[in-house]
Amino acid sequence: MYTEILSKIRTESDAWQLEGEVDLLLEELYKADPAAFNVSLEKDVREWVSTILSREFETTGKDPYLRGLKEALKKLRVLSITLAYDPTLSSIEKIHDWVRKNIGEGIILEISVNPTLFAGAIIVYEGEYRDLTFRKKFTDEFQENRERIFEILGGN
Repeated sequence: MYTEILSKIRTESDAWQLEGEVDLLLEELYKADPAAFNVSLEKDVREWVSTILSREFETTGKDPYLRGLKEALKKLRVLSITLAYDPTLSSIEKIHDWVRKNIGEGIILEISVNPTLFAGAIIVYEGEYRDLTFRKKFTDEFQENRERIFEILGGN
């Protein structure tokens, strides 16, 4: 029932925005003016959201669908990813598609940027921490070969 709309949610920010739209519509639904809901659906909600909701409202009541969608949003799991760069929308879509194919549905991204990572990513998901950065690999390699590196540098 919520698959289509939730498949478009890729980040925590996307989820917050959709939740705000749902809250607004729920508020408008019970105003004295019955036209207020339709006006809000048309003018205050993103077009793609409005299109999907309008289609869903044909088979499901507005209130039950919106309340169920709000609950479905709360159940999304978060994968935190720290990148060395601010990703483009295209990059976010590619990362999210990879996550969906390899980990599963119902996961959104919490993206942060740390330019000191140089390259790669730090990923935290369900309590698991993975440092897949160039900085980490370089530090590990340096520690492993520290004495040899100092010998080479000292020998010149």
